[in-house]
Amino acid sequence: MKKVILLLVVSLISQIGFTQELVKLDYSDFENSQLMKSSSLEDFKNLATKAEIGVAYLEQNNTKTYNAKNGIKLIRVTSSAIEELNASLDFSSSVEMIIIDILKPNFNLETIDCSKLKQFDNLKYIYFRYQIEIKNNSELQKINCLPVNVKQYYTKQLAS
Repeated sequence: MKKVILLLVVSLISQIGFTQELVKLDYSDFENSQLMKSSSLEDFKNLATKAEIGVAYLEQNNTKTYNAKNGIKLIRVTSSAIEELNASLDFSSSVEMIIIDILKPNFNLETIDCSKLKQFDNLKYIYFRYQIEIKNNSELQKINCLPVNVKQYYTKQLAS
């Protein structure tokens, strides 16, 4: 009986260890410093909002970098250029966050080659910013081939 219980516990822990959760954030959450601190999201907030962070904007066949002297820690890409994440990037080892702006319905995360995401050794967060109408949460997407330590968040925000 002990072996069965132990096997059950190990299997549950294993399943939890490889489950990728997609957590909802609201823009107003960024203003709530107590929530950011209690949820260990201060680093997430800094990466997503600080002007001095080194950032790369991936566009179709073009990459623009800003504050590269600080190390590129943030990649911003739109859903229409998402396949640019498949490119080998010189700064990939310093990237800690990828922000994906979803601008069109029916975008397909399957265009990302999971083996190419391994180049991001220090990746901590993927942040999906839905700027389209989502009728139900079944339309939400996440990347299922990431290491467990990479957290995935999303925000629903219609462009005004």
